[in-house]
Parts: sequence; structure tokens; C-alpha cells
Amino acid sequence: MTTFTTRPLLGALAALVGCTAAASPPAPEASARIGDPITFPTPLPDAAVDAPQCTPAPAQCKDPESEAGSYVSIGTMPAPYPLKWSSPFDLFVTTLATSQVGLGLDRSHSIGHVLLKVRCGTAAPFFISQTGANGKKALGDQVVGLMQFADLYNKGPNVIFETHDDGHLYPDIGEKSALIDWSEAIIAQEKLVGGTYDSQPDTSKLPAAIWLLSGMGGVKAGMAALPLAKRHRFVRATIRITDAQCNAIKDWRDAYVSTGGSSRYALHRAPWVIDSGDKYDGGGCGSVSFAGAFYAAGLDYRRAAGRLIERLYIGTSRLTAHVSRPWRRDGWFNVQNPLRYAPKSIPCATNWLGDCKGSLYSWDKPWWKLWSSALEDQESKFSRLWTTGKPTKASTLPVMIFEPEKFYSEVLKTVADKKYDAFTYPGWCEIPVKYPAIALDARTLDGPAETVAGRKKGLTNGWGNLQVKIP
Repeated sequence: MTTFTTRPLLGALAALVGCTAAASPPAPEASARIGDPITFPTPLPDAAVDAPQCTPAPAQCKDPESEAGSYVSIGTMPAPYPLKWSSPFDLFVTTLATSQVGLGLDRSHSIGHVLLKVRCGTAAPFFISQTGANGKKALGDQVVGLMQFADLYNKGPNVIFETHDDGHLYPDIGEKSALIDWSEAIIAQEKLVGGTYDSQPDTSKLPAAIWLLSGMGGVKAGMAALPLAKRHRFVRATIRITDAQCNAIKDWRDAYVSTGGSSRYALHRAPWVIDSGDKYDGGGCGSVSFAGAFYAAGLDYRRAAGRLIERLYIGTSRLTAHVSRPWRRDGWFNVQNPLRYAPKSIPCATNWLGDCKGSLYSWDKPWWKLWSSALEDQESKFSRLWTTGKPTKASTLPVMIFEPEKFYSEVLKTVADKKYDAFTYPGWCEIPVKYPAIALDARTLDGPAETVAGRKKGLTNGWGNLQVKIP
């Protein structure tokens, strides 16, 4: 009679069918008897004995959007071509490039777009999607991203400090709604073979008249030299939150709209800040989405902001005109650094004739390869110290821009590396859907800068207020 052990057989079966649960302890050895259904004349090879032990299967990432409970989803529609902020020239070239690539994409946002989808408890989801009309209603629906090119060509870096008074939040439903924007971006993303599309700027696909403008020869060469980029149409980051946090987002949104904040579309404003009259500052799509998902939700917004901004130091010599201060008196809170901010009108650096130096140079000049120049910038007292509010001389203007590309990058980095702390928070998982999407449960976060109740109201006044400053 031949004897054998059951351990080799169990190991072989595990190797064939895979492991779906924790391995059981080895069974005690047993002797086979005549008449048993399975007998082996010799023991199995040692390799079978060394078969890998079963380990617990990883828990599947749950999508808060498909389960009960409150959440805020950050949806990002990346620019068709990534903007480059290293110099005014690079920003100009890539703005023109993304506008050109976007001409062939349905419902694309030429410089990118960020919006929020929010559900509180069992209520229907609502959206927070800031946009700036910029006169598009008067010009018709066919107006495209080339408007950004025209603004930059004529005004240079000054466009960063413009406030458009015809901004608004997209309606939740309807033909031109946030819901349609969100849904169709997902559909476009899911149609992509391989998950991305090739973005290659092509100078020949722009109107020939553009290249006849002064200084556009160097711009054309710069655009022609841009490398191919792989791009997505939509990515998502969803944060599970408490009902109280969610209601705080809704209350903040309602106050932001009712005080006219959404009408003041601008890159340099901070929509989580209110002035002395309880009126909210305006914002762009990135800063408004940031304000809802991080500030109003009660998360550590100051920490998260560092991952989402482009911080520039623009010299007064690069301004093409004086920057006029609007009537609001509490300061441009996005125009800041850890030491000072700029609540006053900002004079450009001038030549001996009184002309703004930045207005004298075409886009193909080396002048635009730098944001500032110590030899050309001029000091004046347009800045104030954060700690005392006293005027201080400065020659550069600090400004931070909430860039959709940064939101996009945080999602992609997490998909590539599950240990990456997207938006400075660890614990994300990848949602099993047909496009890049990640999820985080923020209901139990209790750090010193978090609040499970959320923040229903914005921050007031920048004078010495450390909570307004972004490190």
C-alpha cells in the first residue's frame, strides 16, 4: 500500500485555480487506503510542494457615486494641449497650440476646465461649474478658444488681471448645462482607443492671416517645435464626505452666487474670500472648484492648494498697461506670496516717454522669454505687508493661478502609483470605471485644518489673516 500526503495536491490545485482568499492551515498528513479514489505511486515533485501560498484578494475600490451617501466629485477636462507657464512666450505659444487642437474636438475646453458634481445624502446631484462668457453671447456659439489667443496677443500678461462681469455658473440641466458637459466628456473619453488621443499642434490648420501679424514668425516656429502629447478627455476624483460637509458646500455655493461672485470671472481672484460687505470675490473654474471641494468641504485647503497652482512673479516691465484696481477694497487675495499682497492699482514700468515697456515688444523678442527682469522692472508701493498692512515697495507682482492641468496630473499620478497622496491626501484608490478615476473617504479626517462640519462661509479680509494666505 502506497502512502502520500495531501499538501502537494492542495498546492497544485492552488497554483491552477489561483488564490481568492487567505490560505487555510496545512491539513494533517493522512495515509491512503486500498480502494481510495485517488492514489499516487510516488510523491509529487518538490516544485509542487513549493507552490505559492494564497493571500487575501485586494478589496475593490468602491465608487461613492454608485452608493448611498454624500460626495463631491472633481471632474477635469484637460486642455487639448498642455499650457506651459515657464515664460510669457511659452504661455502664448501653448495657448495658441491648444486652441488649434481644440478646434477639432466637440465640446472641448481650449484651456481646460474643472467642475464639481455634488450629492448631499439622498438628494439629486448638483453641479458647480464656473465659466466666463467673455462676450461670447454677443458673438454667437461659434466663438472658440482663439479668443484667448487674441487677448494674449494684444494685452500680454495683463490678461491675467482682467475681471469679466458676465461670468456665471453653468445651469445643472439643459442643452448647455454642466450635466451635459460632464456626461459628454465621459462619453468622449470612453470612445478613445487606448484611453488617450494624440495631440499634435499643426500651424497649417490655423488661418494664414494669423502668421502675418507682427512678431508671429517666432511664435509659429515655437508652435511647430512642440512635441506630441497624449491626452485624456475626462478624469475624476471623488471624495466621500459627511452630510454636514456637503451641506456646507451647498451653502457656500448659494452665497457665492447670491452676492455676485460667480459674475466676476477672473483668474486672480479667490472665491473662498468675502469682502467687508460680505460679498464674495470672483474666480475661475479651477479656483471655484478648489473652493467647493476643499475649502467649503472642510478639508485642509491651504495644503491642497500647493499642488494645484502655478505661482508667477510678474515684473512691472512685462505689463503692457497699468493694472487698474476695481472698486472693491479688500485686496486681490490670489495676488500674494507669504509676505505681501497687492490691493492697489499696479503701475507698469515705463520708458522715458512714459510708455509701458511691455507694450513696445513683439512676441518674437527675447523680452518675453522671462516673467521679470531686475534691470527693467520698476519699484513702487502697490504692495502691502501681510502682517501689518503697511505699504512696501515692490517691482514684481506675485500671483497664483489654479490650473486645470494640475488637477488632471493629480489623478494620473494616483492611477500610476496607488501610494501617491493626491491633493496631499493619502488613501486614494482607483475606481473600476472606463476612464481614470480615484476615490477617497474623507469622513474621518480629523487633522488640525479639517472640519467635518465644513465651512459654510468664506474668509473675511486679508489684513494679517493667515488663513487667507496660501503658503
